[in-house]
Amino acid sequence: MTRTNQVRSSSDARELPVDAVDPMADRSAEYQATAAELSAAAAALSAKPLKLRAEINISSAIDDDYYMDKCDKYVWNALGEIPNPTIADFERLFNHLEETMHAPEMHPLYPMLLDDTAPRSTRMLMALMRYSE
Repeated sequence: MTRTNQVRSSSDARELPVDAVDPMADRSAEYQATAAELSAAAAALSAKPLKLRAEINISSAIDDDYYMDKCDKYVWNALGEIPNPTIADFERLFNHLEETMHAPEMHPLYPMLLDDTAPRSTRMLMALMRYSE
């Protein structure tokens, strides 16, 4: 005799076998393999050297002078102090800058206004194009 669990919906009650095979179980291994491949690709990209420009590409900017000033003073200057900067170094510095935009001393509406001006992904690409070749 097969054990069952009763499942009730708004219109009926039906019985499903407790030991029913999950149709997504086969997909789990596939998803884990894909996640591992993506993780390895991300690690390889993060280790990639970042070739800095001789000067800031001022055409790569967002319409927020305060943000641009902070980005240049923090990210650009810090990258210049790293002997052989990598994409991971850029990401670390950029993410730290972004965290300061949510600091308690900032106006609470500023992060929302900044996101309205340019989403975080756009700001990251802008900074990457601004500082690297």
